[in-house]
Amino acid sequence: MTQATEGMLSKIRGLLAQAEHEGTSKTESETFMAAATRLMAKYGVERAMLGALHPETDRVADKIIVVPAPYAASKLRLLWAIASALGADGVKRRAAKGTAELHLFGMESDLERIDLLYTSMLLQCQRFQEIDWRTMPSFVDKRTWKVDYVEGFRSEVHRRLKEVEARAKQQAQAEQTGGPSVDLVLADRSALVQKAKADAYSSTRKSSYSRRVGAGYGQGTSAGQRADLGGSRIAGNRRSLSR
Repeated sequence: MTQATEGMLSKIRGLLAQAEHEGTSKTESETFMAAATRLMAKYGVERAMLGALHPETDRVADKIIVVPAPYAASKLRLLWAIASALGADGVKRRAAKGTAELHLFGMESDLERIDLLYTSMLLQCQRFQEIDWRTMPSFVDKRTWKVDYVEGFRSEVHRRLKEVEARAKQQAQAEQTGGPSVDLVLADRSALVQKAKADAYSSTRKSSYSRRVGAGYGQGTSAGQRADLGGSRIAGNRRSLSR
């Protein structure tokens, strides 16, 4: 990683520290969030273009992520939504009861972004859940509501990530003055990821699930709109969604 890219990552973390601070107003937080989101997407494209010129700086890699209870299946879908939006792919593996497991394949820089975002999204979803649950009437089933909530949150986060990644790619294309095209670089990276997955798993079955649209889904979607997509100032402190 170059000094410039490391500096950008540090700036993203700094913006998020301000966005997540309890003393930051909602308006200020949204401003910091927007800036962090744009920088995170730009960082991803710049690492891709650097990797095209210097392949040793960004190789294809893999990691196995075990998602703990509670709500492991819901949290795994959130992880998969983030990973697929950022150019990675994965295979769901058989896991111990109550947990879920995903074998992720992606470029090193993208796996780094996924790790930051997944940690942050779990923390933010938990925080928003705790706030929004206080508004619910007593007869609502809490567990069902929370599963719906995470699904709505996941759907909105995925949509927003796809949009911001597309804008970053378009901007990079518009500013490009030479070298390999952004589209070609990203296509080559995708091919490397798919080959790594195919080498590890000769055959996979596409999974499917029914989207819940209960009482918590709309509130989860709204929370996903508020979520900071740039990462987390406390990466590594992985807490599960509350019971």
